[in-house]
Amino acid sequence: MGTVKCIGILTSGGDAPGMNAAIRAVTRAAIYNGLQVKGIYRGYRGLVTGEIKEFKSQNVSNIIQLGGTILKTARCQEFTTPEGRQIAYDNMKKEGIDALVIIGGDGSLTGARIFAQEFDVPCIGLPGTIDNDLYGTDTTIGYDTALNTILDAVDKIRDTATSHERLFFVEVMGRDAGFLALNGAIASGAEAAIIPEFSTEVDQLEEFIKTHEIHVATLTVPKKNARTIASQLEEWGICAIWNFAPTDLHVSDDVCVKNVHLDESLMTLSYNFRNRGKEKYSYHSYMDD
Repeated sequence: MGTVKCIGILTSGGDAPGMNAAIRAVTRAAIYNGLQVKGIYRGYRGLVTGEIKEFKSQNVSNIIQLGGTILKTARCQEFTTPEGRQIAYDNMKKEGIDALVIIGGDGSLTGARIFAQEFDVPCIGLPGTIDNDLYGTDTTIGYDTALNTILDAVDKIRDTATSHERLFFVEVMGRDAGFLALNGAIASGAEAAIIPEFSTEVDQLEEFIKTHEIHVATLTVPKKNARTIASQLEEWGICAIWNFAPTDLHVSDDVCVKNVHLDESLMTLSYNFRNRGKEKYSYHSYMDD
């Protein structure tokens, strides 16, 4: 491994708040220390397809406050194969890049480790994920913002839940890590937190519903689980379900169900957007004719 004169920066996987600040910091620190910087667009896919551009200080001006990532991000199936990584390495050498800075989560940094081992390429990983599920750091890039976003959302629905005596299930990101769910529950004053690290017995939820005399539930779960959970809620005394799951529920006539069709709402919004400024004739009025 020779002297590093040029570094490449890429963001991969899911975007996280703070990625642009990291891009700016790396770019300007590298330029200050006499290194050339090249931005690789759309993650590892850009490394495979050659979407690479030289970065100057002005390329990262006025981005620190922006969400997402100016380098864009994408999944890349080709990079998971030895042939794809060879193409990425060839493009990297063609551009004169000596080392990589990868901003991403678990999958992105795993790819960086494999790439570094195969081609002896210096790689530095910056932990960019809202899940906070990477070893060796207290707080990943994006985690704090995601946690504050959860608090903001919960604060907005708590009054409604209390006023209508409803039980709200708030599902957050995190995949197999419960940092967002647990700390979000603590900070927002939730009655309970269900996290992947600990199994939650079903009877705990039943006890909570009966103890607090909950009669109305909001259902926001994947389609495959909706009917089973709805049946359990009915057994536990729930009399009304506000259903966001994309399926019809099999409950008795004694349970009131209001289905919310998000796909229809999106279709309505898209129709009205495309026809804005034209005759005032909405999608719903068309469907009602």
